Amino acid sequence: MEQERFSSLDRGLPREGVADGIVYSGTATGDAFRQTLRACRLQKLWRLGPADEIAPSQSRLAGDLESVLCRMGERVAIMQTLHRAMAGKT
Repeated sequence: MEQERFSSLDRGLPREGVADGIVYSGTATGDAFRQTLRACRLQKLWRLGPADEIAPSQSRLAGDLESVLCRMGERVAIMQTLHRAMAGKT
């Protein structure tokens, strides 16, 4: 949920959407646990930028969601590598 990279939850969001990148954080189908995961992930995406809340429980995903999150994941990996190198770890 808190990952700054493209995750399996992100992969399912467009399929669960209505149209034009609009998804609901809670739906009539699915269990409460999955709905909670989806709602939390959407909140994280709001903070990261590739999703916007357009109404309560309703979000619009960026058309390039996957590529944006993949680039963010690459940056995180680069920073982790630099931190390990500066700490003398390989």
